[in-house]
Amino acid sequence: DFDELRTGIFESMGDITYSLQIAPEKEHFILPDCSAAIARFRSEDDVIDGKRYYNPAEPIGLVSMPINSKILITATSSRLIPKELEDYGHGIYHLDQRLVNDFNKTLLDYSYNEVACENIDSIFTI
Repeated sequence: DFDELRTGIFESMGDITYSLQIAPEKEHFILPDCSAAIARFRSEDDVIDGKRYYNPAEPIGLVSMPINSKILITATSSRLIPKELEDYGHGIYHLDQRLVNDFNKTLLDYSYNEVACENIDSIFTI
């Protein structure tokens, strides 16, 4: 049941920050043969009555979906955003080459068999 799955993912992510990531002029996002790439992050351990209990859960914390070679939509769990970046929130952001490469690595990891890119030279920077 898609609605149940979606609701469960959103609940585990908590508050979500939506943003558009824009690649710089000479950089491009790869376009994988999957609908989106996800990143999971380990949950903090539980502390109950002063005792720490290991929490093995790794809920989805980031969903990335390129809509073309220059624009990537992201949904990020607000609990994963560093304090110094909390002021940015929802918005449109221009990335540097390093961040484009980081997103491309994740997109490549989640692709099934193939990726496409507007610029063949960009693939070699991954």
